[in-house]
Amino acid sequence: MNTTTPTQNKKIWTLAFATALVAVLFSFMGAPFLRALSAKAKPVLFWGVGATIVAILFLVQLTLGAIYVGAVWTTLGAYNELEKRGVSWRITSLIALLLGAFFAVSCYIAVAKSSLKINLAEQLTTPILQALTQINPDEKITLEQLIQYMPGALIATLICSLAVGFIFEAKIFQLFQFKREKIISSLKWLEFRLPDQFIWLALCGFLFCVLKTEMFLNVTSAEKIKTIAINISIFSAVAFFLQGITVFEYLTRFYRVGLFNKSLTYLLIFIWLAPAVGFIGLIDYWADFRKMVRKNLSQKA
Repeated sequence: MNTTTPTQNKKIWTLAFATALVAVLFSFMGAPFLRALSAKAKPVLFWGVGATIVAILFLVQLTLGAIYVGAVWTTLGAYNELEKRGVSWRITSLIALLLGAFFAVSCYIAVAKSSLKINLAEQLTTPILQALTQINPDEKITLEQLIQYMPGALIATLICSLAVGFIFEAKIFQLFQFKREKIISSLKWLEFRLPDQFIWLALCGFLFCVLKTEMFLNVTSAEKIKTIAINISIFSAVAFFLQGITVFEYLTRFYRVGLFNKSLTYLLIFIWLAPAVGFIGLIDYWADFRKMVRKNLSQKA
């Protein structure tokens, strides 16, 4: 799969530089570049570039940036390596997300126990607390409460990185004039549907968010269960939103919606209709809108 001609090698190194730059400057928007780099470069180059970036960010004391970039790099890299080996995308996604989260948590613990005296929790949560205070001054959220929800937010971010990688990777291959080899186990993002197990896990999370468990358990246990439930609900809501976006994109392509109307609808989705799209992603488990559209088309034919 890897190329060796001088021209192609030059393009791969250019892609590696672009990937490093975009990953550092534009968060998980570097995911499509990571997908392309992993597909065309040798593993030594891919992981070497990632390790170099993370090391540099640590050296210049951009600790949070180093942890985040490393987590996204690990997630995309692990996914691509398993994908090449023909592993099911469901298993691959789970392993990749766990490895990305493990990298972030391990680095966080290592830095917290080091002599650097860096308060990562405060650095991470202070901007979020300030933003939440401006949005809703009456709602008082403490630092401790926000830290409890960081695992769910981390998984949600890594899920977004995978989604962005799938959606825009074709554009990066076209930009660098690379041929994309087809892999049988690859996920076609327009056919993306969350597994059954995930649906029921998410529903349990939503349920325990509203269920008053302190009626059955002691206060400490009830708080722990609610914290876990909220974390599950955070990344589940993002996953359902992405499935809803997939349904919407499929329908717009199927019905050949014009670029202007499509762009306007996307603008409304990200500004106002995101909860509705997430709900569509949830009920798609039962409704299966894409199958319904194909079935109606076959009946008309």
